[in-house]
Amino acid sequence: MDDQQTNRQYHDAWKKCAQEGRTNGGNAINKKLNKKDFNSAIIPALFRGLGMHINKRKSVERWHQLASFTYVQNQTEGCSIEELYWGERNERMAKNLGDQIMNGSDKKNVVIVGASHVLGLEKELKENYPDLKVKLINE
Repeated sequence: MDDQQTNRQYHDAWKKCAQEGRTNGGNAINKKLNKKDFNSAIIPALFRGLGMHINKRKSVERWHQLASFTYVQNQTEGCSIEELYWGERNERMAKNLGDQIMNGSDKKNVVIVGASHVLGLEKELKENYPDLKVKLINE
């Protein structure tokens, strides 16, 4: 269901956004989000609850922000391009997924995706396939 057709452009924009973030404070915000995610995962990881921690909406929101660069306060060219590619990839993934589900005969479908894609896919599926019931693992 996934495609990597803009993967190179996404990563090029990511590098450019990181370079721009050195001067506009974006890298400091990125570092803070990563540290917060790491620190909040320590206890669950020690007690074998890391999977449940990562699947909580708050964790998924952080992963989405990090991957889509929506945390950037001063939008720059690289970050805007990167966010565009990220959104387009989620749109294509949701279309592939929605079409497969709608054309299939199964009553229930389980989809496993990276945590940073969850919110983008949820949004796209709800908008473009309102007949589908989208439910996250912890809900």
